[in-house]
Amino acid sequence: HTAIAILIVMLSDWCKKESFGIVYWTGANTIFTIIIGVLALDFSSWLVHWVMHKTRVLWGFHLVHHTDNNVDVTTGLRHHPGDSILRGIFFLLLIFASGAPMYVVMIYQTLLVLATAFTHANISLPKSVDKAISYFLVSPNMHKVHHHWKQPYTDSNYGAVFSIWDRLFGTYKTLDPKELRYGLDRYYPNEKDEDLVAARSEHGVTLVVAPAGLECRQPPEIAVVGVLARVGVRADGASDPVGRNHTPSVPDTAVQVRLRQLEEGAAAQTQS
Repeated sequence: HTAIAILIVMLSDWCKKESFGIVYWTGANTIFTIIIGVLALDFSSWLVHWVMHKTRVLWGFHLVHHTDNNVDVTTGLRHHPGDSILRGIFFLLLIFASGAPMYVVMIYQTLLVLATAFTHANISLPKSVDKAISYFLVSPNMHKVHHHWKQPYTDSNYGAVFSIWDRLFGTYKTLDPKELRYGLDRYYPNEKDEDLVAARSEHGVTLVVAPAGLECRQPPEIAVVGVLARVGVRADGASDPVGRNHTPSVPDTAVQVRLRQLEEGAAAQTQS
């Protein structure tokens, strides 16, 4: 983050020095500079979010954010480092294109922090209020549809601050809040999902935080489990070439076979 912040300052200063970017080419005054810069930076947030959902490798990073099945303010902070780096790259690209000066960057970042907390917060606004907000800004219900476990809702409502991008590009969807179920199509026990250290389950299987930020079951005799092995495939069986509702596919290793055996054994113990 520090390196990206330094690059942001350097690039914004370079654009100002060279009069490079839309705000300089159009001779925009302060008000229009803010409008152009804020919209450009918000478009970067929408675009990188869309790209991560549509690209198998990048979805592997962003998936960490979607595995939270108890969405609240803290979910907005739940990101893989790779996710953050990608967002920084797209942010830089749109600063370069727009020429956004640093005061505009600071204004947008303030809006983004507030919007992220607001849209992930465990609150319920009156439907009429939420709907009115969603015509221009991303509302809590609008963004939580994006966290619904099942397609096509997972691939919708990518906006960060403004809802105009989803409406403009046809990715806006609605769903009754009563039908929302957060996470992906494999259940993550909340008490285990938020463990930051290894913990032993009631079935004698250790839960560890995998390198990509997700938990995997680890038998005591196995040192390493395939990363993201627990996510599974889509429950509805529909074609999903990018793997948007599950982890990018990995070879069916002996470790994964053992993992399934352990899960089947645990299920058998529960039934007996």
